[in-house]
Amino acid sequence: MLLAAALGTCAGSAGTLALLSRLYGTTPLGILAPLLQRLSGATGVGVGASGQSACEPCEQDKVWLPRLHWLTRHRIYLQQREKCEVVFLGDSITEGWLGNGFELWQDQYLKPYSALNLGIGGDEVQHVLWRVQQGALDNLDPLLLVLMIGTNNIGNSGHKAQQIAEGIQKLLQELKAKLPRTRFLLLGVLPRDQAPGSALRREVLELNRLLASLEDGKMVDFLDLGEHFLTSEGVIAQEIMEDFLHLSPKGYAIWAEKMQNTLRRVLEQSRQLRSA
Repeated sequence: MLLAAALGTCAGSAGTLALLSRLYGTTPLGILAPLLQRLSGATGVGVGASGQSACEPCEQDKVWLPRLHWLTRHRIYLQQREKCEVVFLGDSITEGWLGNGFELWQDQYLKPYSALNLGIGGDEVQHVLWRVQQGALDNLDPLLLVLMIGTNNIGNSGHKAQQIAEGIQKLLQELKAKLPRTRFLLLGVLPRDQAPGSALRREVLELNRLLASLEDGKMVDFLDLGEHFLTSEGVIAQEIMEDFLHLSPKGYAIWAEKMQNTLRRVLEQSRQLRSA
C-alpha cells in the first residue's frame, strides 16, 4: 500500500498517506522519504533519496519546481542588484516572507535595510550552494546575511543531520569567500511535524545541535528560534504552521519578534567593524 501510494498508482493514496502521517506523527513526505530512499538504493556518505549529496552543488529539479523554472527564478534574482544591508537566503520558509510575512517584511526589513530575499521553495543545501557559486550574491556587499536551510534535506532527500551540517559548513565557507566583509546569522532549522518525537523532529534537533558549533564568535552567529514555535508540550499549533512546516502570518510575526534583538546587535557589530 505504501509503495502504491508513493508511486501514485492507487486510488485514495493521498488519504492513505494522510492517515499514516497522523498515526506516526509526521508528514506525508516524512512517510515517503525513507521508502523512496530504500527504493532508490541510494548509498554513500551524504547521499539521500534524491541521489544528491548535501555537500555537492547542483541544480534543483523537482516535480513541483522543474529545473527550467528554478533556473528562471535564479536568473531573476541575479537582476536584483540594488544596494542592500541585509540578505535573507534559504528555501520556501525564507521565501514566505514575500507571502504570509509580506507586511512584516516591508516594515521590518525592506524599508529600514533595503533587504533582499533570495529564498526559493524546495531548495536544499546543495541547491543554495550551486546558486551562490553561480552568482546569487555577486556585486552585493550586505552588512548581514540571514541563512536558514536544511529542512528539505531532511524531509525530501532523507539526509541525516551530520550530512546536512557538513553541507552547511561548506556553504558558509563559500559565503565567506563571496562576502568577506559580511556578518552571517545562521538560524536553526524550525521544528516540523505537529507532535514531538517524530523521526523528522528528532533529526531537526540533532541538526541544530551540530549547527550551533558553527558559530565562531567573529563572523558567524547562530540562533535557534525553534522553542518559540512550540507549546509547553512541544506541539506545533496549526495557527502558526498550517501544514506543520510552513509559517502562517502569526508564525512570521514570531520569527521577526524573536530574531529582532540578535539581528540588531549583529548589524551594529557589522557597522562598527566597517567603520573601524
